[in-house]
Amino acid sequence: MMSCHFAATAHRIFAFDLERLVEGSELQAHDPAVIANAGACELGKWILDREAQYATLPHFQELCLCHQRFHEVAGEMVRKFDSGDIQGARVIEETTFRDLSASVLAAIQAMGEELDRGAGKPHGM
Repeated sequence: MMSCHFAATAHRIFAFDLERLVEGSELQAHDPAVIANAGACELGKWILDREAQYATLPHFQELCLCHQRFHEVAGEMVRKFDSGDIQGARVIEETTFRDLSASVLAAIQAMGEELDRGAGKPHGM
């Protein structure tokens, strides 16, 4: 089972790979439709696996919303990059993309703190 720490690490790696793409140092191609799919990344899978267990946690809901929006913006950033609008992709990367990435990480941290306080644990744990 992946902890909140590993969820945050998975997100950081995903975001870093996309930053490298836009900055020209990532050679691997990315499909914008896959990037825009919040359920396709490791964090998205982690979220889906815990949806029933953590649905009532406020920070889990915040994480879901931030993560979905992050992927929408990431998909748009990759579409711009692929169409040759490198400057447009970089503007997204330097603003909305980074802001949403930080929001995802903050929601993961807040959720981890909720769990450390015992919120969201199934009865009997």
